[in-house]
Amino acid sequence: MAWTNYHSHTNFSDGKLTAKDYVLAALEQNVFQYGFSDHAPVQFECEWCIDPEKLSIYYDTVDQLKSTFSDKIDILKSLEIDYIPGEITNSDFKNDLDYCVGSVHFGQKLEDGTYWVIDGPSKEFDIGVKELYDDNIQLAVEQYFALNQKMLLEDPPDILGHFDKVKMHNKNRFYFSEDASWYKDAIVATLETAKKQNVIVEINTRGRYKKISDYYPSQWVWREIKERNIPIVLNSDCHHPREITKEFSLVAEELASIGIKELMVFENGGFVPRAFDGDGVILVEP
Repeated sequence: MAWTNYHSHTNFSDGKLTAKDYVLAALEQNVFQYGFSDHAPVQFECEWCIDPEKLSIYYDTVDQLKSTFSDKIDILKSLEIDYIPGEITNSDFKNDLDYCVGSVHFGQKLEDGTYWVIDGPSKEFDIGVKELYDDNIQLAVEQYFALNQKMLLEDPPDILGHFDKVKMHNKNRFYFSEDASWYKDAIVATLETAKKQNVIVEINTRGRYKKISDYYPSQWVWREIKERNIPIVLNSDCHHPREITKEFSLVAEELASIGIKELMVFENGGFVPRAFDGDGVILVEP
């Protein structure tokens, strides 16, 4: 048994160390397949995205690591690509990648011409809720999920990234309840769209191990995923090498306890289901 991780960030974007540092740590943490997915460049200033002028260097670095460590670990080249209609979509990059992670970090443009930052400090989140939705948090959150659904329908990624991350803001003050019927409806609608488009949903452990919120998505959502037989991967969204497999054993056991039996693994140019247990993906079937 060994682990996979398809969502990670190096110092090419907002991660802490070099790509090679992550490979070495992945080997130490019993990872047999590792995907680099730094934040794709955007056409405006963004401190946590790859500099557009460095994208080719990023590609070359990952390709070199693939070659250097080919006998020890399967390395994959990816990006976490923002979905901003008319600005950036998955198709802008996916042909150069093994797979892509699609995520929503930005909303509509604000009065000053910048994009509303959804995945950022709560003070920036508040600006968008006020300017764009007249402080109607339900409408703001519903529009966030609607943007995820629009991405899934118009330019689907291989993996849907942390699609309920908007809940992170509940850490600083209470914005909404996940028990609200409108919120559950938005979650289910997004899952139904992912199912329709054959998109993998990640179970992302970062919210829990960083003590920001629960996992992405929350544990109650896992049963909704199972009910719809939606394929999943287990990712850590690591920004430091020590985070590559954070919470993996615990989550794997919890997934198994509700009847989820398979994680998706990249093979021969696509993702296929493989059995797993608390120690990782089962590489050789008994």
